[in-house]
Amino acid sequence: MSVNTSSGRTLNLEDVFALEGIGDVEISPDGSLVAFVVCRHYTEGEHKLPASSIWLAPTDGSAAARQFTSGPSSDTRPRWRPDGNALAFLSDRAQDGITQIYTISVEGGEARQLTKAKAGVADLAWNTDGSRIAYVAPDGES
Repeated sequence: MSVNTSSGRTLNLEDVFALEGIGDVEISPDGSLVAFVVCRHYTEGEHKLPASSIWLAPTDGSAAARQFTSGPSSDTRPRWRPDGNALAFLSDRAQDGITQIYTISVEGGEARQLTKAKAGVADLAWNTDGSRIAYVAPDGES
């Protein structure tokens, strides 16, 4: 099976592997930035989760989107701290296929791991003053 593009060029396997999707869009508390996930469904190597990264862009379109996290890990579920100065997100960077909560300043720097849930973390949310994060984690295998 082959698929022709609008330019008449046939898509090949490398084209399919390069496809990316966008999802999990979160607007900052002040409305000035948007965080979103770019997912590469096909990645090299043996990974349990598809590689994905978090990107940031100004909502007014004044600058291009910029990649905020990188690497072969799965970085998902960006959630703004209520003051807008940091993001919490899920990542499997410590152990392939097991997501934990990380935080990182919007100014950049290294992400800091907050959890070590045995079976990983499924979802998260900041409390209203940004002093705590609630999360859902399935029971680990005994």
